[in-house]
Parts: sequence; structure tokens; C-alpha cells
Amino acid sequence: MKKINLCLVGILLTLSGCATGPTYQNYAKTDAACIDGDVANVIKFFSDGEAHVRIAEVDDLQANSNPVCVPPGEHKVGFTAVNSGRTVNEFITVNFEASKKYKIRANARGIAFDCTFNDITDGTEKKLSEFRVKISGSSQTYVPIFIPSK
Repeated sequence: MKKINLCLVGILLTLSGCATGPTYQNYAKTDAACIDGDVANVIKFFSDGEAHVRIAEVDDLQANSNPVCVPPGEHKVGFTAVNSGRTVNEFITVNFEASKKYKIRANARGIAFDCTFNDITDGTEKKLSEFRVKISGSSQTYVPIFIPSK
């Protein structure tokens, strides 16, 4: 019985250690550069393939907030884009300028997402780069259909 209890304790400790890990702490100084994802317009989500984009990692650490603020310089950013059951998880390397604000947008097109990296510092959106990422997964989206009885 003692061996079983020790085994259960070991399993619980192992599983609880996997549940969380180190997370990225936002850089809070005045020269911070911030990057955010995008919440898709509900009409464009269904009609144009506009995706929800979330910043998921910075420098291999889980990001728990959006936007994410970093010190100026080069950083590895992981993001997720989702549209109608299609998803993409991708990393980009960005050289962030001090005190700038950035946004990643994505639209599903065929078997890929067309993504843009934009500067939104002054309130307008300036496209800095475009890239295409192959869709990495999908799931069925079911639409209930009600057929009235006669």
C-alpha cells in the first residue's frame, strides 16, 4: 500500500510540474515596443477569412497578455491565428524599435494564412511586411440545421 501511495504522489507531482512554466513578463520601461494580435471583425471572419490572432510566446516563454511589450531589439515571437476551424502556429523574428506599437493580422486564403506585420504607433496602420504561412490544423465546424416537421 505504501508503494502505491508513493507512486501516486510521484505521478501527481510530475503532472502538476507540467501544468505551468515560466511566463514572459512584460517590459515596462518607456522605450518598450509592444506587439498585439487582432480580433477579427465578425462579418469579415465568415466572409473574408479574417482571423483572430493571439501572441502566444516571446523568446520561448509563454505570453499571458496581449499586447506584449518587449525591450527594443531582436525577439522571437510566436503567434496563433484561427479562422473557422483552421489554425496556424508560427514564429517570426522581429527587430523591434523603441517605443513602437505593432500588430499582426491574418486572413485565411486557400491552404494558408496571408499575414501582415504592421506598425500602428501613430494610430494609422503601416504595413511593414507580408508573409504566408501554411495552415497547420483544422477541425470541423458544425452548423445546426433545423428542419421543421410538417
